[in-house]
Amino acid sequence: MSGLQATPLRVVLERLAAQLHRLAAMSGEIEEAVGHDIAATGGRSGGGEILQSLDDLVQSLAGLSAYVDRLGQDMGLEPKVNIQEAVAAVRQRSLATALAGQECEKVESGSADFF
Repeated sequence: MSGLQATPLRVVLERLAAQLHRLAAMSGEIEEAVGHDIAATGGRSGGGEILQSLDDLVQSLAGLSAYVDRLGQDMGLEPKVNIQEAVAAVRQRSLATALAGQECEKVESGSADFF
């Protein structure tokens, strides 16, 4: 992903918000599945605390995505930031690609997606 140029901060925030929305949705699905598993065991596994932690994660990701979404709404195309080092710090290839504004293939569950 070399050659990343200065990118409008608004665009950077939009990309970040999109990824936070994606992660919030994904964590909500995980929360639902874990909730079903806990209910199936009658709650004997002490999963209540895990479910509470998952709920906090879901709510936090949803809140962060809304927050980041709103930050960029009134912003023009200035200022610009160089995202090259920030993108390089992201080890997950599909996430780094999305944050760089490039198309990426959907990652199959269980596959290695690291640089």
